[in-house]
Amino acid sequence: MLKKIVTIASNGVPAEIHVIDGVQLNKSAAQTTVSVQSYFDKKALDDKLQYIAVSTITIKGLPGKGVDAFEFAELELVKEKPVDESTDNAPAYYQGGLSRYAFAGAEIVA
Repeated sequence: MLKKIVTIASNGVPAEIHVIDGVQLNKSAAQTTVSVQSYFDKKALDDKLQYIAVSTITIKGLPGKGVDAFEFAELELVKEKPVDESTDNAPAYYQGGLSRYAFAGAEIVA
């Protein structure tokens, strides 16, 4: 679970808690696709309220042998954008998708 306040562009609502719901590995493309559900806060998640956004993010690379795919995804999503990364300059939430680095700097919480 990730903790970082991100504003949902479609409704202007801030989401603080983000849960990885699914991970898909593509061996031939060497990439990992992550489905993330975003909640207003931890109480909303604990109360089993509806998430306010679902996002799909594609990460370059695959987890190593024996590495849990969900843990790999969390660790990758919180990484800061590399200085030399010239692609993906989209804002955190934008029309049509989610920036690869929308959760950069987020805290991994249990």
